[in-house]
Amino acid sequence: MEKLILSLIAVPFTAGLFCFLLPRRWRALCALAFAAINFFIAVFVFGKEIMVSIPWAGFGIDFSLRLYHFSGFIIAAASVFGLLVSVYSLRFLKDRKGAQHFYGLLLLSLSFVNGAVLANNLVVLLFFWEGLLAVLYGMIAIGARGAFKVANKAVVINAVSDLCMMAGLILTGYLAHTLVINTISLSLDSFGSHLAFALLVIGAIGKAGSMPFHTWIPDAAQEAPLPFMAFFPAAIEKLLGIYLLTRICLDIFTLSASSVMSSVLMALGGATIILAVMMALVQKDYKKLLSYHAISQVGYMI
Repeated sequence: MEKLILSLIAVPFTAGLFCFLLPRRWRALCALAFAAINFFIAVFVFGKEIMVSIPWAGFGIDFSLRLYHFSGFIIAAASVFGLLVSVYSLRFLKDRKGAQHFYGLLLLSLSFVNGAVLANNLVVLLFFWEGLLAVLYGMIAIGARGAFKVANKAVVINAVSDLCMMAGLILTGYLAHTLVINTISLSLDSFGSHLAFALLVIGAIGKAGSMPFHTWIPDAAQEAPLPFMAFFPAAIEKLLGIYLLTRICLDIFTLSASSVMSSVLMALGGATIILAVMMALVQKDYKKLLSYHAISQVGYMI
């Protein structure tokens, strides 16, 4: 079982790198085959509880992974989206410029998603989280002529939220005296804990595409490949962002319904719902309209 957890990271990562070396006509089939393998592994381990810890960098930084009911559900959902997008891309991206790179990036993103969800160490979580930033840039950049500009914008916005998350992870580890996620349970009873909570929430909602970290998504809808929009901002980033937000609020910190931070989250979610829908109402481009509606859904999740 431990090898199966590691294979959720190793198989799509190795296949993604191998995909770049294949002749162009075989890359789509390679992505489809390994997306299907990733799906079957995710389904097989669904509902099981497995932990793996491998010495990595010392100082309490072990390559620690944990599969349980919540992480298993997120991985299964991500694998479904990955498989569906790979099937759709077979026809849609056929003979399109830059499409040959999309398939390898798709498999790499599945690997990083699985690693981020399974991570049971704060540093391991950050490692896979930042790996997705590089894949995000690549998948946007292979789009239309203005894609590089949008890719730069997306990376800058996500980097700001990721820097906040990095600071939050450091502060959380310092307050908890451990980097093992499932052993952390902090009360929001001090300035330090409130600051750590806020910084981690910024990282989570930034990945989910909530306001005010949403502005790159409508731009990417016009420039990036359409399968990317269906896979990354509309599915994967929401899954990851809301997954981390849920872990922050229910596991890492003790968030009560009457707390100030609870009210802040409710206000942020409500504002994202209303403002994003208002922006969707004035759009004449259907891709931008759908993008703003997708952003508004993040508000409901928050």
